[in-house]
Amino acid sequence: MALRITTGEENGVTVLWLDGRIVLGAETEMLRETVKSLLAQGKKKLVLNMNNVTLVDSSGLGALVAAYSSARSAGASPRRPMAGGARDLDPGPGSGPPLGPQ
Repeated sequence: MALRITTGEENGVTVLWLDGRIVLGAETEMLRETVKSLLAQGKKKLVLNMNNVTLVDSSGLGALVAAYSSARSAGASPRRPMAGGARDLDPGPGSGPPLGPQ
Protein backbone atom coordinates (compact mmCIF):
# COMPACT_ATOMS: atom_id res chain seq x y z
CA MET A 1 0.00 0.00 0.00
CA ALA A 2 1.38 3.41 -0.97
CA LEU A 3 1.69 6.12 1.64
CA ARG A 4 -1.31 8.36 2.17
CA ILE A 5 -0.85 11.59 4.14
CA THR A 6 -3.81 13.45 5.57
CA THR A 7 -3.23 16.76 7.32
CA GLY A 8 -5.42 18.70 9.68
CA GLU A 9 -5.40 21.09 12.61
CA GLU A 10 -6.26 20.18 16.18
CA ASN A 11 -5.98 22.81 18.91
CA GLY A 12 -3.41 24.83 16.97
CA VAL A 13 -1.31 21.76 16.14
CA THR A 14 -0.83 20.48 12.59
CA VAL A 15 -1.33 16.71 12.53
CA LEU A 16 -0.07 14.49 9.71
CA TRP A 17 -1.86 11.15 9.70
CA LEU A 18 0.39 8.70 7.86
CA ASP A 19 -1.21 5.57 6.42
CA GLY A 20 0.71 2.89 4.53
CA ARG A 21 4.41 2.35 3.89
CA ILE A 22 7.25 4.85 4.19
CA VAL A 23 9.68 3.36 1.68
CA LEU A 24 12.16 4.43 -1.01
CA GLY A 25 10.54 6.32 -3.86
CA ALA A 26 7.42 8.44 -4.13
CA GLU A 27 6.44 7.77 -0.51
CA THR A 28 9.57 9.32 1.02
CA GLU A 29 9.48 12.22 -1.43
CA MET A 30 5.82 12.90 -0.55
CA LEU A 31 6.63 12.97 3.17
CA ARG A 32 9.56 15.35 2.67
CA GLU A 33 7.56 17.67 0.40
CA THR A 34 4.55 17.71 2.75
CA VAL A 35 6.68 18.66 5.75
CA LYS A 36 8.59 21.24 3.67
CA SER A 37 5.31 22.80 2.49
CA LEU A 38 3.86 22.98 6.01
CA LEU A 39 7.03 24.61 7.32
CA ALA A 40 6.93 27.13 4.46
CA GLN A 41 3.36 27.98 5.53
CA GLY A 42 4.68 28.83 9.00
CA LYS A 43 3.35 25.72 10.74
CA LYS A 44 5.51 25.34 13.84
CA LYS A 45 3.68 22.66 15.81
CA LEU A 46 3.72 19.31 14.00
CA VAL A 47 2.63 15.84 15.06
CA LEU A 48 3.26 12.76 12.93
CA ASN A 49 0.63 10.15 13.72
CA MET A 50 2.14 6.87 12.51
CA ASN A 51 -0.44 4.50 13.99
CA ASN A 52 -1.35 3.20 10.50
CA VAL A 53 2.19 2.94 9.10
CA THR A 54 2.78 -0.68 8.10
CA LEU A 55 6.45 -0.55 7.04
CA VAL A 56 9.40 1.82 7.28
CA ASP A 57 12.53 0.90 5.32
CA SER A 58 15.92 2.57 5.69
CA SER A 59 14.96 5.29 3.19
CA GLY A 60 11.75 5.89 5.12
CA LEU A 61 13.71 6.22 8.33
CA GLY A 62 15.99 8.69 6.57
CA ALA A 63 12.95 10.69 5.43
CA LEU A 64 11.62 10.79 9.00
CA VAL A 65 14.99 11.98 10.31
CA ALA A 66 15.21 14.58 7.52
CA ALA A 67 11.69 15.80 8.31
CA TYR A 68 12.59 16.10 11.99
CA SER A 69 15.82 17.96 11.20
CA SER A 70 14.07 20.32 8.78
CA ALA A 71 11.37 21.06 11.32
CA ARG A 72 13.86 21.75 14.09
CA SER A 73 15.93 23.98 11.78
CA ALA A 74 12.79 25.95 10.92
CA GLY A 75 12.06 26.51 14.61
CA ALA A 76 9.20 24.03 14.74
CA SER A 77 8.51 21.66 17.61
CA PRO A 78 7.93 18.25 16.02
CA ARG A 79 6.14 15.79 18.28
CA ARG A 80 5.10 12.19 18.25
CA PRO A 81 1.75 11.03 19.63
CA MET A 82 1.93 8.69 22.59
CA ALA A 83 -0.61 7.14 24.90
CA GLY A 84 -1.45 10.00 27.21
CA GLY A 85 -0.58 12.76 24.71
CA ALA A 86 2.20 14.07 22.49
CA ARG A 87 5.75 14.12 23.78
CA ASP A 88 8.77 16.02 22.56
CA LEU A 89 10.87 14.02 20.12
CA ASP A 90 14.07 15.26 21.75
CA PRO A 91 14.20 13.84 25.30
CA GLY A 92 17.44 15.67 26.08
CA PRO A 93 21.02 14.56 26.57
CA GLY A 94 21.61 11.25 28.29
CA SER A 95 17.99 10.18 28.40
CA GLY A 96 18.22 7.55 25.67
CA PRO A 97 16.28 7.15 22.45
CA PRO A 98 12.66 8.36 22.32
CA LEU A 99 11.11 4.91 21.97
CA GLY A 100 7.96 3.79 23.75
CA PRO A 101 6.41 5.22 26.90
CA GLN A 102 8.87 7.12 29.04
